[in-house]
Amino acid sequence: MMNVISHNSRTILFFGKGIWLGVSVKKFNFIFIFCLLIAYHDFSYCNTGGWHFYISSGNSNFNGNYAGVSPRDGTLPIKFELPSQVFGRVSINNANKCTDKVKVNNYAVLNLENSVKFRFNGAVYNANLAMSDSDLSIIKNENYYYENPGFVTILSNGYYSDVNCMKNNSYQSFENRIKMPGSIKYKIEGEIPFGVHRGSIVIGKLGYYGEPTPQAYWEKYTKSLSYGTILNLNYIINITNSCAVVLPDKIALTHDSLTTTNFEDHNMAYQYHIQCQSPVPVNFSLTANNTVSTFEDGKIKLKLPFNNQGVESLLVLEGYDPMLKGKNNIAQIKVGSGGELLTLSSTLIKKLDVVTPGTYSAKAVLEVWID
Repeated sequence: MMNVISHNSRTILFFGKGIWLGVSVKKFNFIFIFCLLIAYHDFSYCNTGGWHFYISSGNSNFNGNYAGVSPRDGTLPIKFELPSQVFGRVSINNANKCTDKVKVNNYAVLNLENSVKFRFNGAVYNANLAMSDSDLSIIKNENYYYENPGFVTILSNGYYSDVNCMKNNSYQSFENRIKMPGSIKYKIEGEIPFGVHRGSIVIGKLGYYGEPTPQAYWEKYTKSLSYGTILNLNYIINITNSCAVVLPDKIALTHDSLTTTNFEDHNMAYQYHIQCQSPVPVNFSLTANNTVSTFEDGKIKLKLPFNNQGVESLLVLEGYDPMLKGKNNIAQIKVGSGGELLTLSSTLIKKLDVVTPGTYSAKAVLEVWID
């Protein structure tokens, strides 16, 4: 199986609403009604059907780009700037109630779909919105943020201003006051091929909403993918390098047909080949629970205990050329178009004088990636 490892590759090693109150006084034959609506942004008396407006349709475009290798965890940060204006067809409800220079609560609205599809070299790649904690901190500090089934809503801080009445179904432009981080992140399923990829995808809706106080309809017209302009992301993604490795998802190093007296120093090995488009340092690490690898003589070494006492395995990862030591027990080999042959071996070590017959198993994780 051919895996591209422009970001992290992991291999498992196996051994073996409101309050309503009505009071009726029969003598006078009338009803007292007290009504209180509790909304997200306002505490107001009952709404009697005031006017409000929203963008119902349109198209918005913005550009995004990325250059580099695919990130180790598959999360691709695409640099972008949202349109500074929200332009689209305006729908007005109860327009006959509008008067010029009325104070209106205004909100720019961004609804982002959780799942989108990119296309690279003719193939479709699924991707999921992947906001980091720092991204969310910026968004929540500057806007309102809501999570909904299948999408998220980002609502600009309220802006209270005079608004003149507009013609229903006319095209209008409004200031986009949504504050966002400098990039939008998507976690790509699969490895993006080497080269420059251009395309356009719909990532959600960009809209605008306004309503005088009291606000009774803001939630319907903001937290929805049914309203607003279609938001198109025109992207250029340049994957500057890519490496391929012939490596299965699981490597089984099996020590067969051994006895309690002849297993010591028994060795099994597995070889695999890595090839890169351009010369680049490739990173390697070996890890297991509660076990730390070491770097010696241009090799990564990991002592791996089994599920039963008395036997250990010494795992060794080495290349045709000596590895270079990196940080945190990470090793590197510079790999180019000629490729590099690597060997992963397991040597059994006797830890007790008396070893019980049976099946001994353990597992470790081999990670291979480029920065």
